[in-house]
Amino acid sequence: MVSRGLRLVPIALAVLVFAPIVGNYFMGDDFLHLYHLANLPLLQNLIEPFGGHLYLVRNAVFALLRHFADTEPRWFFAAMLATHVVNVWLLYDVILVFGGSARLACAGAALWGTAPVLAGTLELYSAHGIALVATCLLVVIRQLGRLTGARQLPSAGRVALWYLLLLAGATCYGTGIAVALVFPLIAWLLLPSIAGRGAVVIALASMWIVVPLLYVGDHRLWIDVYGGEPVTLPLVFAQLRTPRGPAEMLLGLLGHGVTAAHLGFLWPRGDAPPAIWWGVIGAFAVGIVVVLVAGHATHRRATLAWLLIAAATYAFIAAGRGNLYRLLGPTATPVTIAETPRYHYLGPLAFVVVTCLVASAAAERIRMPSRAKDVLLGTVLAGIVIAHGHSDWRMNDWATERRQTGEVLAAIGRAVRAQPRGADVAIRNRDFPPAGPLLTSRLFPGWAGAFIVFFPDDTVEGRRVHFTTSDEEALAGARKGRRSATLLVREEGPTAASRGGTPPPARASGAAHP
Repeated sequence: MVSRGLRLVPIALAVLVFAPIVGNYFMGDDFLHLYHLANLPLLQNLIEPFGGHLYLVRNAVFALLRHFADTEPRWFFAAMLATHVVNVWLLYDVILVFGGSARLACAGAALWGTAPVLAGTLELYSAHGIALVATCLLVVIRQLGRLTGARQLPSAGRVALWYLLLLAGATCYGTGIAVALVFPLIAWLLLPSIAGRGAVVIALASMWIVVPLLYVGDHRLWIDVYGGEPVTLPLVFAQLRTPRGPAEMLLGLLGHGVTAAHLGFLWPRGDAPPAIWWGVIGAFAVGIVVVLVAGHATHRRATLAWLLIAAATYAFIAAGRGNLYRLLGPTATPVTIAETPRYHYLGPLAFVVVTCLVASAAAERIRMPSRAKDVLLGTVLAGIVIAHGHSDWRMNDWATERRQTGEVLAAIGRAVRAQPRGADVAIRNRDFPPAGPLLTSRLFPGWAGAFIVFFPDDTVEGRRVHFTTSDEEALAGARKGRRSATLLVREEGPTAASRGGTPPPARASGAAHP
């Protein structure tokens, strides 16, 4: 009964911290994906890669929510919060399996589930795939841990299930590819050394062939069949030509992941003194060395497995993003890019599990009475609550993007109602600030794109709507869509100056995420 109650504590704390995201709004890439769902065939939406990621399952989840929730952001972010809560629930089980203590499971799940660095993922709906990768991994590794404890090997059916879940994670976000590729080594570390282990590992190792083929095949299908931009795939691999940037970023990711995971609200923005930064990293490193030198074999293997997961996911991020600092201005460096909160969801999770394994190994050698353990757990939980209550940390809710979207839709409505029923309405196309500066007019055609997202038909209140523009890039991009091909037309003559009603809102300061 006590264990069941402890399971609910980290879930309650995670909801306390992150429930406000249900009131968030769309921004940046969200609008691009909503635009494509309303403007392109479903199959094309499903296979579309983006930003170097493979997005088959993630796109399917997005499409499903778009079908049932239309453009109501509350339901999208409710799904994001639900995914995070499930991950906290699963993490409790994982720590319990590997650490053997309900108190450790409660503390670890609470520490990770409330970490403010996770907001970088949770506050952006387009980043839902990151959380889904963690779900797939936690389901698989929880089962793997239970089999390890029972010194059993998985059945063929269970291996097939793991395979499918890992492939699903690989098609949710780039870190899922890293997890799938490294998982055969994880299985080799964690499975009991009995006859048949090698066959399981070899079966899982086939992902080293399947995942790259799936990645390249999806991109080729997108390019050859649907006319996707051919520069995407070469650009991804071009990031690896200069290794220094990715190497520096990897070190930054590891350091920031460790400190952000353990300091929580005491360091929400990464501006702590260097002594604290190095102190946390040093203590974490010492704990790892102690476990690897003096811990039991089960603790050593589990620690190595989780460190490998963190290293693989961060290395994949660094390889794809380590040289992008060159595009972000003179003050950007690989290390400063590594502080981007969106890159820290799965890494801190792995580090928290390692810390719990260190504590579990220490508890086997240092016998403590139950009451002392209860006091330690209470101190950790109280510290999280107090730090959260006194912190000035706030998540982005994209209220500016909500207001600007409302202004644009209101301006379109005024322009429509200004014409008599049955008339054609021509509105001069303009930029749509909530989409951010990285979405060019070729990708997202401004007001016309917003109209396609929020209006189910090109006829509004008995009036046929068109948007006019002289932007050749916007016109070229619009020709690829079902609605945009006829909705956006070339601007002709001086009469265009009288179309469109109110001036456009000021450009948003936010940017679409790479």
